[in-house]
Amino acid sequence: MKPEGTIPLELYPIELRNARRFIADHHSHAGEPRAWRFGVGVLAGGELVGVGIAARPKAGGLDSGRALEITRVATIGTPNACSRIYAALCRAGGALGYVEAWTYTLEGECAVCPRAAGFVESPPPKAEPRSWNRPRRTRVELNLFGETITPLGPKRRWRRELRP
Repeated sequence: MKPEGTIPLELYPIELRNARRFIADHHSHAGEPRAWRFGVGVLAGGELVGVGIAARPKAGGLDSGRALEITRVATIGTPNACSRIYAALCRAGGALGYVEAWTYTLEGECAVCPRAAGFVESPPPKAEPRSWNRPRRTRVELNLFGETITPLGPKRRWRRELRP
């Protein structure tokens, strides 16, 4: 039973350009994503209150062809929107034949939403890098003003098995 006064959340299909715009306006630290398989939006009272994007895993060792990475989730702070997005992306991925989903959080971030959506922390096989930047695959980590847009530091890796 929902608490009185709670506005129900509704899933909404979203296009990449609209998801990117929402993320640019509302994500706490990461810029617009480049990769895209599919995405979902969440409406509350007809207003877009959150979006999520699923793509192929950035880590080559995780890219089995049947794995997804949830690369961005952004909300305006609406209760339960974040975990609803994670769960919807995982259900859609399972229906499309993907068998696992991965996501990352910064070490200092609260991880309630991935946990609520069924993710389990999965430590990386070796020490995590301080940056995603690599000689063969550079990452832009500064904006036009020289300010860091992707925080450096350890990240926590999360995994969820998907079922059709």
